[in-house]
Amino acid sequence: MADQKVTGKGSKTVERGGKKLANVTREQLKASGLSLRSYMNAWNKSGDRPGAKAKEAPAKAPAKAPAKKKAPAKAKPTLNKIDTSSIPAKKKAPVKAKVAVAKKKTSKEQYDEIVAKRKTKAPRAPAKPTPAQAKAAPKKAVATAKMDKASAARTKINQARPKQKGLSEGAKKIRAYQQSIKSASTPSLTPKKKETGLSEGAKRIRAYQASKKQK
Repeated sequence: MADQKVTGKGSKTVERGGKKLANVTREQLKASGLSLRSYMNAWNKSGDRPGAKAKEAPAKAPAKAPAKKKAPAKAKPTLNKIDTSSIPAKKKAPVKAKVAVAKKKTSKEQYDEIVAKRKTKAPRAPAKPTPAQAKAAPKKAVATAKMDKASAARTKINQARPKQKGLSEGAKKIRAYQQSIKSASTPSLTPKKKETGLSEGAKRIRAYQASKKQK
């Protein structure tokens, strides 16, 4: 296949040396004011050859992502807007009745009250004896009767005796015996009288010593 010439008319491309070239002349590029690449891009988009003095389309900026819409702020509930009809009303606690506090009694009043209770109280009934106590009761009564009789007899004898003035004879003898024992056991406090001159034994010793010296 023969090489084709660039005519600027007809198809978009021509073949030359086995390669495909754009079918655009220099005059067309100058007239359009575009580069070869921009010219071909504009042609591909519109489907028609660009006219004279076509300006190069500015490169499109990357599309910005749409900004996220902020959720509308929730209105804070106020006390006036809150529906309180569903809230049950608080029940008031029942008022407690005041209890009258009794005055404290004095110690004298308490004592008088205890004495009055004891006076009005019925006497306590005697306790029933146990079988062992009931069995031993007759023997106990006999023994107590004997003791009472003996003590009565002693009191009669003592009342019949005449009252003595001072100690009896027997008591006097006992006192004298006790004093004699005390005097014998304890040394007498009265000082002994000094003997005048030498004793007999001392005289003999002196005479013996004198006879030895003479010899």
